[in-house]
Amino acid sequence: MARKIHKDKRIGLDIDGVAANFVQAMIDIGKRSGWKMPESWEHYLQWDSAEFRSVWPFVKNDTAFWMNIGPHQDTHETLVFQPTCYITNRHYPSVEEASDDAFAWLLLNDFPVAQVYAVEGSKAQIAKEMKLDLFVDDAPHVLTDMREQGINCWLLDRPWNRDFETEYRIKTIAEIEEK
Repeated sequence: MARKIHKDKRIGLDIDGVAANFVQAMIDIGKRSGWKMPESWEHYLQWDSAEFRSVWPFVKNDTAFWMNIGPHQDTHETLVFQPTCYITNRHYPSVEEASDDAFAWLLLNDFPVAQVYAVEGSKAQIAKEMKLDLFVDDAPHVLTDMREQGINCWLLDRPWNRDFETEYRIKTIAEIEEK
């Protein structure tokens, strides 16, 4: 698919939760492993749960897990622009390996390629260094941090963030072009 390159907007995207369907991958691997997992995490808002903690140690350093996460179809189908970069909190087993794996995941899933930055903690410093005009994430704490640091961040609507009240919410990735 041909992607628009914005000459006037530098747009950054998160990967897990925006492009990659990390939540569904966690549910699927938990079920395959025999753990009691929710059918969906629509009402499951705490990542610090027994279910998550039971699965996480087995997948966090597993390249096969990260490479086999399916894309969020809504993002894949409505992403009509070329992102300037991706910034992810995926940093296992190391920041360098996570960046390489995430880049390979983008290629494998036919997402537009761009520089991938894997960070531990705040994404704001990279967003500032990249001079991003807009950033899209699915995590309310990232939205709050980015906005507090003067970055025009938008929350992509997902079932797990719907209880977070904000005027900076988009329903689809295509809406970011209007912001």
